[in-house]
Amino acid sequence: MEPQESNSAGIALLIANERSGTHLLRSLIASTKLVLAPGEVCNAAADSAHMGDPSSYYCYRHNAATANRRLMYPTIGTMRELIDGFFATLKRQAEEKGKSLFLCDIKYSHIHTFNYFWWDWLSVPFLLQYARENKIPIIHLVRENVYETVLSEIYAHQTGVWRASDPGELVHKSIRVNVPAFKARAEKLQQVITLARGWLRDCHVKEIKYSDIVDQNSMSVMDETMKFIGFDGSFKFKPGFIKTTPPYETIVENYDEIRDFFT
Repeated sequence: MEPQESNSAGIALLIANERSGTHLLRSLIASTKLVLAPGEVCNAAADSAHMGDPSSYYCYRHNAATANRRLMYPTIGTMRELIDGFFATLKRQAEEKGKSLFLCDIKYSHIHTFNYFWWDWLSVPFLLQYARENKIPIIHLVRENVYETVLSEIYAHQTGVWRASDPGELVHKSIRVNVPAFKARAEKLQQVITLARGWLRDCHVKEIKYSDIVDQNSMSVMDETMKFIGFDGSFKFKPGFIKTTPPYETIVENYDEIRDFFT
């Protein structure tokens, strides 16, 4: 059966914490050739040249507000107008590349980028309210074991390898984990995930588990995900990235002290 396009909105959101598998998920979705999924759209730290990136919200907002100073006035109306214009720009980019949808990768810590300074950071971010009002599909990617997420982040910081598409790019390095700090970070991350789930409760959302996309022998969840964002049919998915963290017992010097967190 040939894939059928049905999403007229042209925009979908991918919401997750760092080190949750967003690179892998984006690559699987992009491998269908129907979706443009280049990366994060509002992470200044991820790209020093973001002001020249047409898919960066920082770039769009700067240019739009420079051209029209009224957009600097912090109101609900101007927030909505900026998002309207930004998403229209992203949809045009997708269309120019022959794609039907633009997938916006936005991490938890960047969702509030679309608010003005006076917005309560514990309240539902304006972007998610906008998505709910406009019925924009949201994929919520969650790594079930928060200790895995934290260890992945620690290892990436230690090795400098945040993503890899070839085994030759991987680095094997021994690390030692500060157990109390490790546990505290994982508990805080669980609180953030719980907060995000509350924010997303009333949205058009599909939660996906990291383990479901890592298992290449069980890709039914990916067909379901494509249907969720507007494409019917059966797809062949090809991952563009590989795991960067080796088996924990081979890299953590004091693995016996944290073993129970992974069982």
